[in-house]
Amino acid sequence: MTSYRGYNSPHDSLDIYWETNCAKEKEDKMRHKLAAIAFGIALIALFAAVPAVRADTANEKIVFTVTVLVNVPGQVLAPGKYEMKFAEDGDYKVVQISTADGARPVGLFEVIPVERSRDLSQVEVEFTQTGARERPRLNEFFYPGDKTGYQFEYRGTPRT
Repeated sequence: MTSYRGYNSPHDSLDIYWETNCAKEKEDKMRHKLAAIAFGIALIALFAAVPAVRADTANEKIVFTVTVLVNVPGQVLAPGKYEMKFAEDGDYKVVQISTADGARPVGLFEVIPVERSRDLSQVEVEFTQTGARERPRLNEFFYPGDKTGYQFEYRGTPRT
C-alpha cells in the first residue's frame, strides 16, 4: 500500500483539504461581514456627528442645531435649533441669532469679514474650542459659493 503523507488514501487528504478550505472560507466571509458592519456603523456615526446646518439663500438665513452648550459673544446657546441672519437693516456687520422659529431672539452680534481660499458648495458653520475644559464657541460661518465668510468678535469672557 502506498502512503500519501501520513494519510491512508488519497481520498482522506482531499477530505482534510476540503474541510480546511471550507473553514477558511467561513472565516473570510465572517471577516467581510464584520468589516461591512463596522463600515456601516462608522458612516452612521459620521453623519450623526455632523451638526445639522442649512441656509436659506433668499434672505441669507442659516438654521443650525447644537447638541451641547455653545458660547457666542456674551451669551451661551443651550442645546437646540437656532437661526442666524443679518440684522434687519441689511448691515453685514451685525448678525441676529434667535430660536429656529424666530419667536425668541438670543441677541445681536458683531461679525467681521474673513476670507477663505476656496468657496464651498454648502453652508459651513465653524465651532472652535480653546481649551479642554471650555465650551465650544461659534467662530465663523460661510454661505455656499462665497469665499468671504464672517467671524464673530469675542471681547472678554462669555457669560456662563
